[in-house]
Amino acid sequence: MHGLTRSILIAALALGAACGLVPGDAAVREAISARNQEFMTAVTAMDASAVAGLYTEDGQLLPPAAEPQSGRIAIKEYFLAMFGQGVSGVTLETLDLVPADSIAVETGTYAVAGPGGATLDRGKYVVVWKHEDGAWRLYRDIWNTSMPAAPADTTR
Repeated sequence: MHGLTRSILIAALALGAACGLVPGDAAVREAISARNQEFMTAVTAMDASAVAGLYTEDGQLLPPAAEPQSGRIAIKEYFLAMFGQGVSGVTLETLDLVPADSIAVETGTYAVAGPGGATLDRGKYVVVWKHEDGAWRLYRDIWNTSMPAAPADTTR
């Protein structure tokens, strides 16, 4: 390697380190982006088994106003119930992704679609991803709405 080429490579690596990038970040981002696309596709297909398969065996959903759902069977049942309530799609947008070894933390926004494309919910989420059995899988998944609460029924 020529001296100038080596100096440029060292400078680029130093700049990447200063910006918080570690080797492999791009590959992790690409893999998790692909998994998010699989998630959105599975929800649109209303395929609760495919959604649950994207989670680790010991994965957990931490939904708002509900108890934690632990394990793929419980996660599948949760999504079946969501589909039964009219959920027909979800859009995810990653805002930040911080990978570290076999774990990555993602923050983003979501929108849940229902009949006729109506927005049933929109909000923000945090997912802890875990690299397991050669693939990135959802390990912990928590979200909350950004929509205002429905007004209280005061007619009773």
